[in-house]
Amino acid sequence: MNPLVIFGASTRAAAFSAIRAGFDPICGDMFADADLRAFATVLDVPHYPHKLAEAVAHLPALPWIYTGALENSPSEVDRLCERNTLWGNSSGSLKRCRNPWFCRDILQQAGLPVLGLCSSASAPPRDGKWLMKPLRSAAGRAIAVWGADTSVLAEPHYFQQLATGTPIAAAFLATSESAELLGISQQLIGWGQLNAPGFGYCGSIFPWSDCDPKLGELIRQIGSVISRECGLRGLFGIDLIRDGQTAWLTEVNPRYTASMELLEHYWQVPLLDWHRRACVEDGFDVRLPEVPWASQGRYCCKVIMYANRAARALDLTAEIPSAIDLATLPQLADIPVPGTEIFPGQPVFTCLATGDQPSILQHGLMQRAADIWYDFPSPEARL
Repeated sequence: MNPLVIFGASTRAAAFSAIRAGFDPICGDMFADADLRAFATVLDVPHYPHKLAEAVAHLPALPWIYTGALENSPSEVDRLCERNTLWGNSSGSLKRCRNPWFCRDILQQAGLPVLGLCSSASAPPRDGKWLMKPLRSAAGRAIAVWGADTSVLAEPHYFQQLATGTPIAAAFLATSESAELLGISQQLIGWGQLNAPGFGYCGSIFPWSDCDPKLGELIRQIGSVISRECGLRGLFGIDLIRDGQTAWLTEVNPRYTASMELLEHYWQVPLLDWHRRACVEDGFDVRLPEVPWASQGRYCCKVIMYANRAARALDLTAEIPSAIDLATLPQLADIPVPGTEIFPGQPVFTCLATGDQPSILQHGLMQRAADIWYDFPSPEARL
């Protein structure tokens, strides 16, 4: 056995990465989906994200990692670290990289582009040129354009200058020496065909085909400054908006991110093994393959279907793969346990595929997701 504890709102993608890296995942999340249960030990976490330390108290002290959005709970991270060894970023680094003003200031000092910020105490004009964002944000939750009819968030929030363009995400590995750029993906945000909320994350396409060398170098510099000044270690991601002129940082995600399973398949690299080595070894040297396995114009894509109505989960367990490896992507993932009640606004499942034309690949996956969701019965239906 080579156990690794994983906590997060959804742990399936990281758990599959852990398996590819030779670990035996022990997971606690909000969904405990059927495909996660098929390959990992699943912990009972009734009040996620609270009392996570209690959920592993019966186990020996083990290494652990987190996925989104546990970076918003540094005190819970501290409690888990009292007994278990964290492979990742501790609360001090989280408080820096999740502070939008700190990130703005360090990028500004480095001469890199930054978006304007306002606190909730000094709200900007309601002119549609700002976003209202929760300070404990995740996957685009509760983000809104700040306009005349926008309701003020009841939770702590701030305002970020609105940039329009292509949403992208850059994946990095921070070692003791540097932050290495692993790849840039296009993000799918707020797609109505997937019932996603206005700024809700609903998928990724890797690689992003419109990145030129100058832009790639700028993104590399942004990631390097964030990593160095925030003291990051291991895998992390940054979200940006490409507006045709430059790239603007919008958020830092200091852990294994949703797009990274696509990078693993593309490069044929078990990223959680790299993450472990970057966290525990000084001088770990990152070397991506010169020719990716999925070269020749191949793309990897995932889309996440959200619920726009109450439903009950179909039995999709026949879609669970027989094994987890680097050579294949599961066609369906985050599969809910049959009969589970689904609530409006909830992510339901993920569809994945590879192809040689990203737009056709994306829309084909969206159609497949819509067809599957259409067959989900109402909560009252007898299965």
